[in-house]
Amino acid sequence: MTFVRRCTTVVSATALALGLAVGLTATPASAATYPSCTQVAYYGAGGLVRPEPAVATGNHACTLGRGNQGEPVRVLQKALNLCYGQNIRVDAVFGPQTETAMRNVQQWIKTYVDAGLTVDGIFGPRTHTSTFFPEYWYAMSKYRCGNNLDFKPLPAGY
Repeated sequence: MTFVRRCTTVVSATALALGLAVGLTATPASAATYPSCTQVAYYGAGGLVRPEPAVATGNHACTLGRGNQGEPVRVLQKALNLCYGQNIRVDAVFGPQTETAMRNVQQWIKTYVDAGLTVDGIFGPRTHTSTFFPEYWYAMSKYRCGNNLDFKPLPAGY
Protein backbone atom coordinates (compact mmCIF):
# COMPACT_ATOMS: atom_id res chain seq x y z
CA MET A 1 0.00 0.00 0.00
CA THR A 2 1.43 3.40 -0.94
CA PHE A 3 1.87 6.23 1.52
CA VAL A 4 -0.91 8.30 -0.11
CA ARG A 5 -3.33 5.36 -0.08
CA ARG A 6 -2.52 4.62 3.60
CA CYS A 7 -3.16 8.29 4.53
CA THR A 8 -6.44 8.27 2.59
CA THR A 9 -7.52 5.08 4.39
CA VAL A 10 -6.64 6.57 7.81
CA VAL A 11 -8.45 9.84 7.03
CA SER A 12 -11.52 7.95 5.75
CA ALA A 13 -11.63 5.70 8.82
CA THR A 14 -11.27 8.72 11.11
CA ALA A 15 -14.03 10.61 9.30
CA LEU A 16 -16.28 7.56 9.52
CA ALA A 17 -15.58 7.17 13.24
CA LEU A 18 -16.42 10.83 13.80
CA GLY A 19 -19.61 10.57 11.74
CA LEU A 20 -18.33 12.94 9.08
CA ALA A 21 -18.99 10.73 6.08
CA VAL A 22 -21.60 12.04 3.67
CA GLY A 23 -25.08 10.68 4.22
CA LEU A 24 -24.72 9.72 7.88
CA THR A 25 -27.19 11.15 10.35
CA ALA A 26 -25.92 11.97 13.78
CA THR A 27 -27.56 10.91 17.01
CA PRO A 28 -27.63 13.79 19.51
CA ALA A 29 -24.38 13.77 21.48
CA SER A 30 -26.24 13.64 24.77
CA ALA A 31 -27.93 10.40 23.79
CA ALA A 32 -25.01 8.79 21.99
CA THR A 33 -22.00 9.59 24.14
CA TYR A 34 -23.03 9.76 27.76
CA PRO A 35 -24.41 7.12 30.15
CA SER A 36 -27.70 7.47 31.99
CA CYS A 37 -27.64 9.28 35.32
CA THR A 38 -27.92 6.50 37.91
CA GLN A 39 -27.27 8.27 41.21
CA VAL A 40 -27.69 11.58 42.97
CA ALA A 41 -24.75 13.72 44.10
CA TYR A 42 -25.36 15.97 47.10
CA TYR A 43 -23.68 19.35 47.54
CA GLY A 44 -23.99 21.85 50.32
CA ALA A 45 -22.70 23.58 53.40
CA GLY A 46 -24.14 25.43 56.35
CA GLY A 47 -27.31 23.37 56.48
CA LEU A 48 -28.06 23.68 52.73
CA VAL A 49 -28.28 20.60 50.50
CA ARG A 50 -28.49 20.62 46.68
CA PRO A 51 -29.05 17.21 45.05
CA GLU A 52 -28.23 16.78 41.34
CA PRO A 53 -28.40 13.79 38.95
CA ALA A 54 -25.04 12.07 38.40
CA VAL A 55 -23.43 8.79 37.38
CA ALA A 56 -21.93 6.34 39.85
CA THR A 57 -18.66 8.27 40.01
CA GLY A 58 -20.41 11.52 40.99
CA ASN A 59 -19.73 12.86 37.49
CA HIS A 60 -22.54 14.90 35.91
CA ALA A 61 -21.71 13.94 32.32
CA CYS A 62 -24.84 11.81 32.02
CA THR A 63 -28.31 11.90 30.52
CA LEU A 64 -31.92 11.41 31.50
CA GLY A 65 -34.59 10.86 28.90
CA ARG A 66 -37.78 8.99 28.07
CA GLY A 67 -37.83 5.66 29.91
CA ASN A 68 -35.32 6.50 32.66
CA GLN A 69 -36.54 5.90 36.21
CA GLY A 70 -35.30 6.35 39.75
CA GLU A 71 -34.04 8.94 42.19
CA PRO A 72 -32.11 11.03 39.60
CA VAL A 73 -35.39 11.51 37.68
CA ARG A 74 -37.20 12.45 40.89
CA VAL A 75 -34.52 15.08 41.64
CA LEU A 76 -34.89 16.51 38.12
CA GLN A 77 -38.70 16.55 38.35
CA LYS A 78 -38.53 18.46 41.64
CA ALA A 79 -36.15 20.99 40.06
CA LEU A 80 -38.48 21.44 37.06
CA ASN A 81 -41.38 22.10 39.44
CA LEU A 82 -39.70 24.22 42.11
CA CYS A 83 -37.29 26.26 39.98
CA TYR A 84 -39.24 26.49 36.71
CA GLY A 85 -42.91 26.17 37.72
CA GLN A 86 -43.58 23.17 35.47
CA ASN A 87 -46.16 21.51 37.76
CA ILE A 88 -45.52 17.90 36.72
CA ARG A 89 -46.08 14.73 38.74
CA VAL A 90 -43.01 13.74 40.78
CA ASP A 91 -43.08 9.98 40.21
CA ALA A 92 -39.43 9.18 39.36
CA VAL A 93 -40.43 8.15 35.81
CA PHE A 94 -39.16 10.19 32.83
CA GLY A 95 -42.30 10.05 30.71
CA PRO A 96 -44.11 12.43 28.34
CA GLN A 97 -44.86 15.04 31.06
CA THR A 98 -41.23 15.22 32.13
CA GLU A 99 -40.03 15.36 28.51
CA THR A 100 -42.40 18.25 27.73
CA ALA A 101 -41.34 20.09 30.90
CA MET A 102 -37.68 19.54 29.98
CA ARG A 103 -38.32 20.97 26.49
CA ASN A 104 -40.00 24.02 28.07
CA VAL A 105 -37.02 24.59 30.35
CA GLN A 106 -34.54 24.01 27.52
CA GLN A 107 -36.37 26.63 25.43
CA TRP A 108 -36.10 29.09 28.33
CA ILE A 109 -32.37 28.28 28.72
CA LYS A 110 -31.87 28.65 24.95
CA THR A 111 -33.60 32.04 24.97
CA TYR A 112 -31.93 33.53 28.04
CA VAL A 113 -28.71 31.61 28.77
CA ASP A 114 -27.30 29.39 25.99
CA ALA A 115 -28.43 30.17 22.44
CA GLY A 116 -26.69 27.03 21.13
CA LEU A 117 -28.61 24.59 23.33
CA THR A 118 -30.61 21.92 21.48
CA VAL A 119 -34.23 21.69 22.61
CA ASP A 120 -34.68 17.91 22.53
CA GLY A 121 -36.32 17.06 25.86
CA ILE A 122 -33.22 15.13 26.97
CA PHE A 123 -31.43 16.20 30.13
CA GLY A 124 -27.76 15.98 29.18
CA PRO A 125 -24.49 17.60 30.28
CA ARG A 126 -25.03 20.85 28.36
CA THR A 127 -28.56 21.27 29.73
CA HIS A 128 -27.25 20.40 33.20
CA THR A 129 -24.71 23.24 33.21
CA SER A 130 -27.54 25.81 32.86
CA THR A 131 -30.24 24.15 34.96
CA PHE A 132 -31.05 25.44 38.43
CA PHE A 133 -31.47 22.81 41.14
CA PRO A 134 -33.11 23.76 44.42
CA GLU A 135 -31.01 24.18 47.53
CA TYR A 136 -32.94 22.76 50.46
CA TRP A 137 -32.76 24.11 53.98
CA TYR A 138 -34.47 21.16 55.61
CA ALA A 139 -34.13 22.48 59.17
CA MET A 140 -36.43 25.37 58.20
CA SER A 141 -38.49 23.45 55.57
CA LYS A 142 -37.46 25.96 52.88
CA TYR A 143 -35.71 26.03 49.51
CA ARG A 144 -34.26 28.47 46.98
CA CYS A 145 -33.27 28.24 43.31
CA GLY A 146 -30.34 29.70 41.39
CA ASN A 147 -29.16 33.16 42.36
CA ASN A 148 -32.29 33.90 44.35
CA LEU A 149 -31.30 34.46 47.97
CA ASP A 150 -34.89 34.37 49.24
CA PHE A 151 -36.06 31.07 50.67
CA LYS A 152 -39.57 29.82 49.92
CA PRO A 153 -41.60 27.39 52.02
CA LEU A 154 -41.07 23.80 50.94
CA PRO A 155 -44.29 22.26 49.51
CA ALA A 156 -45.73 19.23 51.27
CA GLY A 157 -44.10 16.00 50.15
CA TYR A 158 -40.78 17.55 49.18
